[in-house]
Amino acid sequence: MKTDEILTLLEKGLPTGVNAEITMLEDCRRDLELNKNAIGQASQVNNLLIQVKVERAGHVGISTLNSLTASGLARAVVQARDNAKYGPQRSLVLTGSIGHRDMDLVYEATARHRPADWEKIMEPVFTVARQANLKLRGLLRTHLGRFFIVNTDGLKAATPAGFAMFRGAVSSVDGTGRGHGYSCHRDINQLNIMDCFLEAAAKCMASDKPRPLSAGHYTVILEPAAVADLMALLVKLLGGRAYARKATPIKLGERIFGENISIWDDGLDAAGLPIPFDFQGVPKQRLNLVTKGVVQNITLDNETANSLDMVSSGHAVQPGSHTGPIATHVFLEPQNAMLDDMIASTKNGILVSRLRDLTMMDASTGFFSGGTGDGTLLIKDGRLSAALPNLRFIHNLVEILNQTEMIGDETRLFGNLWGGTSVPALKIHGFPMLGSSVGKV
Repeated sequence: MKTDEILTLLEKGLPTGVNAEITMLEDCRRDLELNKNAIGQASQVNNLLIQVKVERAGHVGISTLNSLTASGLARAVVQARDNAKYGPQRSLVLTGSIGHRDMDLVYEATARHRPADWEKIMEPVFTVARQANLKLRGLLRTHLGRFFIVNTDGLKAATPAGFAMFRGAVSSVDGTGRGHGYSCHRDINQLNIMDCFLEAAAKCMASDKPRPLSAGHYTVILEPAAVADLMALLVKLLGGRAYARKATPIKLGERIFGENISIWDDGLDAAGLPIPFDFQGVPKQRLNLVTKGVVQNITLDNETANSLDMVSSGHAVQPGSHTGPIATHVFLEPQNAMLDDMIASTKNGILVSRLRDLTMMDASTGFFSGGTGDGTLLIKDGRLSAALPNLRFIHNLVEILNQTEMIGDETRLFGNLWGGTSVPALKIHGFPMLGSSVGKV
C-alpha cells in the first residue's frame, strides 16, 4: 500500500473521545551468510508491528497486531481499552501536529539489491582470502522499512528508510589469528567491502600465535569499533529513565568526564544514519549530551519528560523496545591524533580491536565488565610487538572517559536501519586488564 493510503487507514482507526495513538512499523531484511570464503544461505524476513495505545480513566492500555485491516484495527482499539484496566496509571502524552524535515532515506540501489547480486561483489574478496590462506565468514544485509504514526492530537507522519551492511570475521586457516571488518551506509554502493576485508586480514595475521599477559594497568588504545561498543553502554547512563530512577552516575550540569570529551546526538546529520523524527513523532534535532566533560542533557521521550516536568528530546525508541529513551544517532567529537601516533607514543600498552560481552555491573556508578575480541595486540616502545589472547576486565565507564589522553582524527560509522554511532579511536591510560594465558581466541 502507498504511504498516504496507510496513513488514512490508520487515522480512520483512531477512537474518538479518548487520547489514542497508533504506530505501524514494517520492514524487510535480506541477509546473506558468508562461510569459508563462499556465499552461503540467503534469507528474507518480513515484519509488521502495529501498536495501539489508548488512555482510559487515567490508565494506558496497549494492544498489538501484525496485519493491517480496518476490522483488525477496530478490534485492537477495543482490546487496548480493555487492557487499560491493567495498564500503568499515567497519562498518554501525545505529540502534536508539528512539522518535521522530509528526508529521502532510501537509495534505489539498496532497495533493488538481491542476494544474488552479491556474488560478483564478493568473488574478488574470496579470491584474495584464498590466496592469503585466510577464511572469511560474515554477513551481508540490506534492510528496508517504513514507520507510520497517527494520534488523536492531529499528528500524521511517516518515513521510509533503507540500510546496507557488511560484517566479516577473518581467521587464519591453521592458527589463532582473528580480524573483524565492518561497513554500513544507506547506499549499498558506498560499502567498502574490500577495504574492510584487507583491514581485518591484516589484523588477523598480526594477532596469530598470542603470548601470555600479566594482570595489571595498561595504556589501552581502543579502535573505533571498540569505542562504539562503549557508547552503547554510555547512552543508557545518559537516558532519562536511568536518570529518573537514579540508576546512573550522571549529574546534569556537572563535569563528569574529561574536558576532551564532547558527545552529542543528531538525527538529522547526513554523516550518520538520519531519520526525521522519533517513534513518537517528535522531530529530530541536535542534542548536546556532553560538552567538554560537562553533562548538558539527557535523552527523553514523552512519558519520561512528563514525569520529570521536562520536554521530550525526541528519543522515543521503536515499538516493542523496553530500553527507555536513549540516544540513537551518537557522535563523539574527534580530535587530531592519528592511530599511528597513538601507537608510537605508547611505551607499554594494548591495541584493542573490539569489545565483547559488555555487562553493566552497577549502573549507579558506571562499573561494567567485558572482554576484548577479534585481534588484541601488545604495544612495546611504540610498536606492535606481539599478539595477545582475548582479555577480560572490570572497569568504570566514567573513569575511562576521564583517563582518555588522545582522541583520533577519523571517525567510523556503526549502525542499523534506524540509527548509528560515529566515533574515533581513543587512547586511555591506567586501564586494568586481568591476566591471561594463551588459549583459544
